[in-house]
Amino acid sequence: MIISITIPDVFIREAQEHGKSVVEYVEMLIDAGHHKSSPPPGVDDAISRIRALREGANAVKNTKL
Repeated sequence: MIISITIPDVFIREAQEHGKSVVEYVEMLIDAGHHKSSPPPGVDDAISRIRALREGANAVKNTKL
C-alpha cells in the first residue's frame, strides 16, 4: 500500500527544528491529535499495523544482499 500526501514547507522546517524526519514529525502531530479525540474502534490497531509494516519494509530496504 502506498499513501501519498503533500506536506507544507512549514512542516518540513518544524520537523528539522524538532530534529525529526518529516514522517516522524507528521506521526507526532497525528498522535497528538489522536489522543485529544476519541477515535473509531480499530484505529489504534490499524496505526500499529501500519508502523509494523513500515518497520519491516525499512529492515528489508536496509539489508545488504
